[in-house]
Amino acid sequence: MDGKHRRGSGNLRRVGGRNPELARTDYALVASSPALECSNSQPLRLLALSPRSGRTHQLRVHAAAHGLPLLGDRAYGGQARLTSETGGVQSVDRIALHAAWVELPLAEPQRFEAAIPQEMSNIWRDFAGAEDALALAAQVTLAD
Repeated sequence: MDGKHRRGSGNLRRVGGRNPELARTDYALVASSPALECSNSQPLRLLALSPRSGRTHQLRVHAAAHGLPLLGDRAYGGQARLTSETGGVQSVDRIALHAAWVELPLAEPQRFEAAIPQEMSNIWRDFAGAEDALALAAQVTLAD
């Protein structure tokens, strides 16, 4: 995902516009849940994202600009609740974005990992996402 960011109204950013700054995000579609009757009739998609530049809200802006706003990201068009095919409603109280790991390019590279929050695992499981997909996503390394 490439784009040039600029400030929009308030704190929101968007791709394009006057005086944009270059931003690049590498990505991979790791998995999709089956097409359930969610409130937007779309399957959930599990993405691996890797920002190559450091712009404010970069991952959120790029995902939304490509028609895949992050779950729970109301500011950029993401849903705040999902409805299953059985009619159950599940609220999403945070943006479904998680840094599974961060690697610092020091003289001796340092890698820090963080477990996937249970609430994100629950949402994926509740909407029929493959059990091993979250673990797989946490291990994805996107090439330079």
